[in-house]
Amino acid sequence: MPRSSSRKPRRRAGGRVLIMDDEPTILLTLGHYLQALGAEVVPCRQFDAAAAALKEQRFDLVLADLRLSGANNADGLRLLRLARRVAPKTRVVVMTGYGSEDARREVLKNGGEYCTKPIDLDDVKALIR
Repeated sequence: MPRSSSRKPRRRAGGRVLIMDDEPTILLTLGHYLQALGAEVVPCRQFDAAAAALKEQRFDLVLADLRLSGANNADGLRLLRLARRVAPKTRVVVMTGYGSEDARREVLKNGGEYCTKPIDLDDVKALIR
């Protein structure tokens, strides 16, 4: 008779990654790449979905687009601030195709990391190792 195990499920090698971006190509490219490296990926195209996932699940890394299309605000910065409240140890990288010094300062001030698109996949790989 098999013995029951109280062991926790094994964590995937690349951890759990939340990606928030409104561009399907970026979600697919980053998602497939991270999955190939062993990460479990949760892709979200909208802030509300990403915020709900962040509140309900534990992530090792969050990659968030600074501005989602149609948004007048900085959704990536909003997600970073939420992460600091609900999961303060989670690493958050805010990505943008429209870099500015003000945005960079705001991200860093809130405890996040900042990078401009296009993102080098070697840099992404380094984030999960």
